[in-house]
Amino acid sequence: MPRSSRYEDRANILRGSEDTIFRLVCDRATPEQWAEWLRAPLEHAAATADHDLVKKLLNAGANGSTGWVGCDGKTLLHAAAEGGNAQVIMALLRAGAAGDKDTAASYKKRTPLHVAVSGGKEAAAKALMMAGADVHSLDTDQDTPLHLAIEGGYVELAEDLLLSGADPNAKGSRGSYPVQLAAGRGQDEVVSALVQKGASLNCLDAVGKTPLYLAVVEDRVSTVKLLLASGADASFRLANATTVLHVAAEYNKAGAIGTLIEAGADIEARSKSGQTPLWFSAFYGSYTAMLTLLQLGAGVNSVGTSGSTPLHAACKRGHADVARLLLRWGADETIVDNRGRTAYQRLPAIDNVVEEYRPGIERLSKVLARAPQDRAWCRRGFLVMCRARPDKVRLKTAEVLDPTAAGHQPQERDEGLVGLAARLMKLSDEDLFRKVVGLL
Repeated sequence: MPRSSRYEDRANILRGSEDTIFRLVCDRATPEQWAEWLRAPLEHAAATADHDLVKKLLNAGANGSTGWVGCDGKTLLHAAAEGGNAQVIMALLRAGAAGDKDTAASYKKRTPLHVAVSGGKEAAAKALMMAGADVHSLDTDQDTPLHLAIEGGYVELAEDLLLSGADPNAKGSRGSYPVQLAAGRGQDEVVSALVQKGASLNCLDAVGKTPLYLAVVEDRVSTVKLLLASGADASFRLANATTVLHVAAEYNKAGAIGTLIEAGADIEARSKSGQTPLWFSAFYGSYTAMLTLLQLGAGVNSVGTSGSTPLHAACKRGHADVARLLLRWGADETIVDNRGRTAYQRLPAIDNVVEEYRPGIERLSKVLARAPQDRAWCRRGFLVMCRARPDKVRLKTAEVLDPTAAGHQPQERDEGLVGLAARLMKLSDEDLFRKVVGLL
């Protein structure tokens, strides 16, 4: 039976007798009975943050001291923490409830401070901390109030707890440290406060993730920069010898890639299986991350311990757009892996491909099938050779900045064919080359 139904049944039985019951208690109850009888309304007044009623009940003789166990094993201070009224908490503390400030309730063994923090009741939490509540207390999940503040997004509460001495390196549920929780949520103010208090920036949670890993995966670029500036290791080795740069490539977090490389991350770092971040981006179809890595100089034909190149990985997984991007950047489709297979031979059978992706796989299959074994005659190879020697042919061109300007004389400049075409089309040399290759 629902709780509300039980309440209605009891209330209906006594309806109309309220005044009689109250007079009986007032006239006949002993002082001890009276004080105890008022405790139930005192608990609920505290839980609803009704400071005026709490004062009246205490002044009328309600017992506000330590020892009351109400709903779900909660004390009066738990009730007041739920209500969030700091004045109610102070009134109960003055009435003798201070002994329960660290008492654990039945639910998750949480203290009043846990309750106030998890509900975002900043004023109530401050009142409890001022009264000496234990900021290190653990609930059944092994979470401290600091963990709950960060998980709830209560930035000011987290900072208050740190000022009150909360441990910045306390391990909570799932092995998570406060700095990991804050980094994954992009709480830069909390991360800064934790760093100032000595938080470890290369700590690992139960599944081997660092704060930097979590910030990258959640696309918190400002937090990534903050962690790196604060001393986080951009080259820290995770499980299977991967780095956070591999993670950024896998999850297509292009915004973090440049920041990581600028901070010293190795663009050619190898995983346990010898794969580079570019290989990861190819395998997981992370187009934007791949383009960023290529633009920053990643080796397009890097080979892993199995002989697999990024092009092998893209073809195996059926990422046609990624494979074509690699080809435009000069990927060699003739390279064979340790089992003698080319990228073309790693393409999935068309019957195993989802309908919407089949046209892309078919086009890629044709491109790879037509590629000759001798790359010297490959149409892309010819363009690569042209691009590699643009400075061998020079032209004298006239640069006219403003032909109408008085006394202006055209200036000769020496430039290559690619440079001239690029200027005429208002593109950089590199952009022009990529567009031509993409067109072909």
